[in-house]
Amino acid sequence: MKKTLFRIVFLISLFSTSIIYAQENIVWNEVSQDESASFPFGNGVVAGNVWAEKDGMYIYLTRNDCFSELGRLLKAGKLKLSIDGCQWDDNCIQKLDLINGIIQISNSKLIINVFADSELPIIWIKGKMKSPSIVSIEPQIWRTKSRSLDENEKHSSYNLYNYNGEFPIKESADIFFSIENSLGFFHHNDTSTYDFTLKNNYLDNIGVNDPFKGRTFGAMISSDRLVHSESSTLSSKIPVKDFTIKVAVTSIPNCNPEDWKVQTLSVLQSSSTYNQAVAKNKTYWNDVWDKSYLDISTSDVETGKKITESYNCQRWLTLCAGKSEYPIKFNGSIFTLSPEKVNNSTSANPDYRKWGECYWWQNTRLPYFPMLKSGDWNVIQSLANFYYSLMPTFKEQAKVYYGANGAIIPETITQFGTFAASDYCIGTKSIGAENMYTRHIFQDPLELIHMLFDYYRYSGDVKYLQETTIPMSEEFLDFFISYAKIDSLGKMRMTNTQSLETYWYGVENDMPTIAGLHAVVKDFTTLPSDIIIPATLKEKIDYVRNALPDIPYRVDTNGNKVFAPAEIYNSQTNNFENPELMTIFPFELCNFTTKDIDIGRNSYLCRKFNLHFGWSQDALIAAMLGMTDEAKNEILIRLQNHNKEFKFPAFFGPNYNWIPDGDHGSTLAIAIQDLVIQSYDGQVYLLPAFPKDWNVRFKFAVPGKAYVWGEYRDGKWVEKPKSDKKSTKIISIL
Repeated sequence: MKKTLFRIVFLISLFSTSIIYAQENIVWNEVSQDESASFPFGNGVVAGNVWAEKDGMYIYLTRNDCFSELGRLLKAGKLKLSIDGCQWDDNCIQKLDLINGIIQISNSKLIINVFADSELPIIWIKGKMKSPSIVSIEPQIWRTKSRSLDENEKHSSYNLYNYNGEFPIKESADIFFSIENSLGFFHHNDTSTYDFTLKNNYLDNIGVNDPFKGRTFGAMISSDRLVHSESSTLSSKIPVKDFTIKVAVTSIPNCNPEDWKVQTLSVLQSSSTYNQAVAKNKTYWNDVWDKSYLDISTSDVETGKKITESYNCQRWLTLCAGKSEYPIKFNGSIFTLSPEKVNNSTSANPDYRKWGECYWWQNTRLPYFPMLKSGDWNVIQSLANFYYSLMPTFKEQAKVYYGANGAIIPETITQFGTFAASDYCIGTKSIGAENMYTRHIFQDPLELIHMLFDYYRYSGDVKYLQETTIPMSEEFLDFFISYAKIDSLGKMRMTNTQSLETYWYGVENDMPTIAGLHAVVKDFTTLPSDIIIPATLKEKIDYVRNALPDIPYRVDTNGNKVFAPAEIYNSQTNNFENPELMTIFPFELCNFTTKDIDIGRNSYLCRKFNLHFGWSQDALIAAMLGMTDEAKNEILIRLQNHNKEFKFPAFFGPNYNWIPDGDHGSTLAIAIQDLVIQSYDGQVYLLPAFPKDWNVRFKFAVPGKAYVWGEYRDGKWVEKPKSDKKSTKIISIL
């Protein structure tokens, strides 16, 4: 496969300081054989994959809330664009213009632009031909009849994963329709797994609505030059030299099909003109790449290009998918493709993904961490809003499962906050999660709260802190206070717990929970004095501070003090995580600036599992510890994980998950950021783990609602680091 990278240079003006930043387009000088050579695109709510084959251009349409009756996240559908006499050939050029947020496909006869509207759930397709041609666009669906999932597909629905026999709920067929010279297709859910799942979770009324039953999703297509024919297509009656197509992709809960058609048609009719939409889209994406950027170069030119390209394409993926009311799916996001080329799968439809519909916190969180430094804070808020909306479920689970006050977040949750049926009680008559990997993981709410404190430190969003983070914190701390026992020394003791998915047996005071409590207490005690904390929460913080046990340690075989997975634990392992390193990431209690740096480095060096792909965080932990050579090597290994069967640079995986593997790309992005910039306790550290023989031009967000930029080249600062806030305290390491 041929791939050419064209460099576009644009000027960023910041406080009268000119910064030239080179941002690469992704260009393929060939036609695609199939969807494995497709470009992902989107506006954060609607998205898709687009590619050109010899017989036409194809687009998958999707959103983060196209949920079936089973809760599976499906594609909305597929389109085929055909232009008579203009078949694509080897002269085809397919280009993703990252700066302007537009995909352009062209040859000597025509040019087509595709992008997602920056303000509405609409996808635009604009074409211009040298000679008049007949143009048609055809919706394509593959869910043509109501059916149960076959055995090969069960992994894509976690409710079904361990279910034997005929499942009582089926997925319905998609329906074609036409209305007012527009046409489209929709999927409507008459049934739902909601009641089935609650029953198997021993929950009656969680106070969160069924997100599946009554949901209608799909697409509606209209065009200025194309009209509805007798078949299910829009086509031009006569040859035309240009055309504009609008596609509204909507998903509406509790909506019958007729009302869905009316509301979706209204979306189409409310849109602006193409020229207005494309101008707004360019402004939106220009602002994204002006806000923060990264360009790394190395003596080996291809390595520097690959690092920069991987970082930028991963950011593109997350921003294209991340503004929905539902989180980014770690296992393929909304860009899954037919899986014949993934693990030799036999379930050949683009709705399939491993690990199904649930949100697994340890995986779900990872795409959001790079957004702190990239300044994409509104996407972090969308994640928090989702979990905050499920607080009634989390409170009910704390009461029913643990006899505790407050709220607790399970490691894996459905869209309404419960365990999937296959994780909890399916086929049993007693309360208790059956999935040993996740049933006693407790630190998830502490990770969420700590992330939201970081969000506050970076964004300065006091309103969100007061209205969301602080109320959630009180509920979560209430759980730990009421659930933990108190030992003879007056310290909290977490029993009936585990240390991530790795250590299951005999665990007391697991490192993730203890480190998380230490981090959250520190978060509260370092708040400015003008932040209002309720008196009841102050009491809980004081209680936890006084009752917290120390961070667990052990002595390794070399006699070095290192972090331990728990205070007490059986050494049998059941997965490949290193929970002792959570005191470094995500809780940041140990890093290259802290007194216990040697303990952190020794802990990293003697970690039980050395992994270079998927959700493993070795690369970023090494960077946080200032271990330059380790971090560099881990990043270079991680870069090689790109799947050769899939052409887009950030389609990593499948690893443990699916393609694109959001965990792999995100941990790579975090590690690359941490080479360049880290912030602790009011100080900004530049190049704390950056290889001396690499060059970098960057602009990143730092705490205090500020940005720092500069250029380091050939061993010196050629553009002295600056900040847009005088209060920013910058320390250059190299």
